[in-house]
Amino acid sequence: MRNLVKAAVISMMVFSCAQSVKRVSLPADTNVKTAISEGDKNIQDAYSNQWDVLAHEELMTSANYLNKAKQADRDGKDQAKVVDQLENYQAYYNEAQAKSAARTSKMTGLLSAREAVLTAGMTQNSKDRKALASLDNDFRDMADDSTIDPKDYAKLQKEYFELGALVKKNTALATARRQVEEARNNKASKNAPSALNMAELDIKSAENMVDANQGKPEMYQPAIDKANRSAALLAAIVAEQKRANYNLDENSARRLVQQSGMLAKMDADLAASKTALTNTRSEYIAAQIALQNSEAEGSEKDAALKAQSKMLTQAEADKKFQVALESARQKFSKSEADVYRQGDRLLIRLKNVGFSSGAATLPETSKTILDKVSTVAQELNPKEIVVEGHTDSVGSATVNEELSQKRADSVATYLKEKGMTQNMIKTEGYGFQKPLSTNKTKAGRAQNRRVDIWITPEGVQQAAAPAATDTKKSE
Repeated sequence: MRNLVKAAVISMMVFSCAQSVKRVSLPADTNVKTAISEGDKNIQDAYSNQWDVLAHEELMTSANYLNKAKQADRDGKDQAKVVDQLENYQAYYNEAQAKSAARTSKMTGLLSAREAVLTAGMTQNSKDRKALASLDNDFRDMADDSTIDPKDYAKLQKEYFELGALVKKNTALATARRQVEEARNNKASKNAPSALNMAELDIKSAENMVDANQGKPEMYQPAIDKANRSAALLAAIVAEQKRANYNLDENSARRLVQQSGMLAKMDADLAASKTALTNTRSEYIAAQIALQNSEAEGSEKDAALKAQSKMLTQAEADKKFQVALESARQKFSKSEADVYRQGDRLLIRLKNVGFSSGAATLPETSKTILDKVSTVAQELNPKEIVVEGHTDSVGSATVNEELSQKRADSVATYLKEKGMTQNMIKTEGYGFQKPLSTNKTKAGRAQNRRVDIWITPEGVQQAAAPAATDTKKSE
């Protein structure tokens, strides 16, 4: 569902921006692989420069076209098709660049606050990611406004800073918190209370230092390092106790840790972890781009599945139509009616409804035929039924049109009584405007006196008309 929703959003982006985006022309002999590689780097740089909040729609559309160019190249499409997608990518990239440049000055404070979140190191904590996504949506809305409320601006900036502090704590202290939790689960409260207490105090102190010194890592980093070292020591002590089946007191376990050189190893591990944190911003950006690529591919698959589903639905409706057509033909004798398929409609041509000359009252003998019509209509689940009345050319045009309309209304009234809804049925009286044969002979006039019932089923695709048609013959 999310992919389906994404596909719709991208389509709307393209439609809304297409009118103002300046077309870009690339040489027909463009080296597409080089252009795609440069495009990947441009998109990476765009995320680094926070275009994803400054010009989100344009950047997303640009990246989507770049993905299409990649796919076309992988599929071995013609050079021209790949270049066409690259031109679209470049046009929207240029638009994103221009919009970002125009908006940067008024959003500088928010960009700095958001940068603090990104450099804090996004963890796998889903709550942190959702919180950032929510703030980013507010950022984009604000960037779109021509006039920005200073209070809203300050509030959003503060929320970014607060999230940055939270992310910093969650990222930098994630391992320490996990080690304390595991130690508690391994009887640390009973067997290593001093080390447990120290680790918990150091973690809390580090959290307070981060809160009190936002944007000043030189002030809070020592507290984070101390908390991580305390938690690592606790984990090592509990591990020694567990190895001895908990028959080792805390002081003895601490000495074993010191003698085995574990402290030196812990310091090395902590240093490595600290270095790894410096890469979290680029890793986060890479993850966002990968997510976008995945969603773009998913959107294309969803679109294909949606088209396939539509085709299957149409095929099923068409099959149902054909079955109903054959069933209808079996219901009527040759003297009662002819049944045709005309494009996406079913035509039941009633040959002799049995109206008295000049009358529109429906004879009882004709109701059996109309019952069959009702059955056929219900099998097709119609969205519309049109009843047409037709006469021969004996008499004036006005009289015949009025008579044909009244006869069509009589048939429609009976069908409504059989279960067809009021707004489903329409009637038309054509008089002798649409003859099937010449009105110069008795047989021709008899053929022209008829009631045609057109049934349009739900969901049937347009089909070619059969050989038997409603074409007017020359008199």
